[in-house]
Amino acid sequence: LHHDDQVEQFRCEIDEYLRRSEQNLEDWEQTKAALDAGQELEVEPASELASEIIHSLETGTARETYTNVRNGGLIDGLPGNACVEVPTLVDKNGVQPTRVGALPPQCLALNRTFLNVVELTVRAVLEKRRSLVYQAALVDPNTAATLTTRQITAMCDDLIEAHGALMPEGIRNDS
Repeated sequence: LHHDDQVEQFRCEIDEYLRRSEQNLEDWEQTKAALDAGQELEVEPASELASEIIHSLETGTARETYTNVRNGGLIDGLPGNACVEVPTLVDKNGVQPTRVGALPPQCLALNRTFLNVVELTVRAVLEKRRSLVYQAALVDPNTAATLTTRQITAMCDDLIEAHGALMPEGIRNDS
């Protein structure tokens, strides 16, 4: 958001992600300590989309859900190879996406903007080009609205340095 008053107006919890990350690290440390001490862990059942999809595929139990699938014409105006989230029926016959058709122009424009960022990011990895990482961040509407060009490239450099071991060689090194 551009202004502090909007943060207040929309009650954005600025530190929420950091709080969750810290909680996850604390939980991990406690779990590791318990395992190191030979303690049994209590595993609580959870309902995850992946397990529900597997259940439907294996048992034939029909389930309607929203699933990320290859577009392939499901949403008009978006690339066929784009990943889109659409209503799907999952049962013994597999994952069957529902054709959505045309979106309102403003929704289509927002999706295209996001897909531009995704495409540049994927190309950066496939082509091992740091310059495409910068370009992806620079065309991201939220990043561009929040940071200057210099701040965006510095942020990319910091993230690449922090996660360098996970990055292709061409991205780790200036090229």
